[in-house]
Amino acid sequence: MGSIEVPGYFIASKTDSFVSYIHSELLYEHYGGKKHLQFIDQDHNQSRKEDELREIFQFVKRNFQRVEGSAHSKCNNILLNNLRHQVKEKHRSSSTKASFRL
Repeated sequence: MGSIEVPGYFIASKTDSFVSYIHSELLYEHYGGKKHLQFIDQDHNQSRKEDELREIFQFVKRNFQRVEGSAHSKCNNILLNNLRHQVKEKHRSSSTKASFRL
């Protein structure tokens, strides 16, 4: 894993009943590319909070450059659009009216 150069975003929870947070810590420790480890206080399949989705979205925007027309760019666009949709849906269902630009 030390030779991987693609940015990696790791999410872990000490309350996860399915995957131990130690697995994420070990992967993070040995990962070779740019990386970020985020701890959350949720179980494995719970919906992510708006601020957590925003943080993931910002990581993708910062760490994946667009190369127009490439398969890499198409994949990034799909990922960004999916995250954008999830954040917007969370924002609509949220009781707060805080807004942010995507």
